Amino acid sequence: MPGRTLYLGPLNDSRRWDQVEIRPDDVIVVTPPKCGTTQIQTIVALPFSADPEIETRLTIKMPWIDVRLREMPEVAARRSAMRSRRCLKSPTPLDRLPLDAHARYLCVFRYPLDAHVSCRAHMRDIPLRIFDH
Repeated sequence: MPGRTLYLGPLNDSRRWDQVEIRPDDVIVVTPPKCGTTQIQTIVALPFSADPEIETRLTIKMPWIDVRLREMPEVAARRSAMRSRRCLKSPTPLDRLPLDAHARYLCVFRYPLDAHVSCRAHMRDIPLRIFDH
């Protein structure tokens, strides 16, 4: 989309958002890596379901749109099939996400040095060759 920056890496591709139709009641959790994405998604899951015993299965119920580990048609089909209010997640900065005046964006940040050190340690433990540099 014109005017939006491309964020392309071994794990993320921000162009995948071009295939997302934002609904007016969507909530999009926008956090850099290791800054509380899963915690915020879990907090959001409870009011969406109104069930204190909810099994969140975050990767299925609240898809990470720009991750390249799943095929986009699969992600798009699962996302489109959701009839309830949706929560989507992204580590992509807001200058590359589709912005909708009616959707809600939750942006969470952490002290950058803490996030960097945490992310480096996390990447070392992921068994994917893309992080071997």
